Amino acid sequence: MKVIGLMITCNEEWIVKDSVNALLGIAEDVIILDNSNDSTRKKINEVTRRTIGHWGVSISTNVLVLHQEDYPELTNYGEFRQFLLEKGRQYGGTHFVCIDADEMFPENMQNEVKELIEKLPEGAAYQFDVKDFYDDPYHYVDGGKLGPAVVDCIFHDDGKMSYASKAVHEQRTPSGNYMRIGMPLLHYGYLNSSKRKYRRQYYMMLEYVNNIASAASINWRYHRWKLKVKEVPIEWLGDFDYTSWRQDDGEHFLAKCMELFQLRSFQDVDLYGYFSHYRIVKDRIVDLIRTKDLKAIFKSVKDYIILDMVNR
Repeated sequence: MKVIGLMITCNEEWIVKDSVNALLGIAEDVIILDNSNDSTRKKINEVTRRTIGHWGVSISTNVLVLHQEDYPELTNYGEFRQFLLEKGRQYGGTHFVCIDADEMFPENMQNEVKELIEKLPEGAAYQFDVKDFYDDPYHYVDGGKLGPAVVDCIFHDDGKMSYASKAVHEQRTPSGNYMRIGMPLLHYGYLNSSKRKYRRQYYMMLEYVNNIASAASINWRYHRWKLKVKEVPIEWLGDFDYTSWRQDDGEHFLAKCMELFQLRSFQDVDLYGYFSHYRIVKDRIVDLIRTKDLKAIFKSVKDYIILDMVNR
């Protein structure tokens, strides 16, 4: 058994050094495909030699950084992940941790994660409960409000798996056999409110442009649910300098949004939260009636009734 971490990075200088170090607590090697124009690569290079122990012993770590511009034939995230998987196989990987640079497992659960990896059946993947950090590294909201509720990010390769090419919401693991683990995966990508807004707008627009879903479905999925912000348990926190985690304001997401604005009209997509709760829920129900998804229709009607009672 050999565990290899696979990571895609783009302008993650604010956190990448800590996230790669955390990943090295689980994986023997880490392979990164980078497309940054900031100091991300410099930060990663600082990880390749780490000082440990009371005597400051310096050791080399197995971190391979590949530059996306050297592989112009790769055009989407599905192809990026397939490329990394094939590289991981070349290095003898049997189990893979597909994690983003703004994600980590809690500090106190790394040994438990490693034990879980050893028990994972071939061809299967683990799903973890996402915890989205909100505005600072000490408060979070449960997944499903800002982003996905669960993420599959660890799998046992059977040698035949492959990723599908997707325009958005690509597979994290190339497996259909998911095993949900009641363990948190910490996501720090929403620490900056401005970046959070532009990032969500970009995903909404990308779904619409690529016909991933109708406007009603998109409005529903990205609806601004009432958030219950919780305090982070102290045992989740690692030995990091959180004061150095300064995200940018999401200018690159804003630039992507402006590019998409030139391609398509988005008058039916609730990019700015102007629509009422009722409008969003009604549109969602009408959309589902067309698709004849009875289970989803029932849930949406129930949500509408609850919303009506709350607002009276």
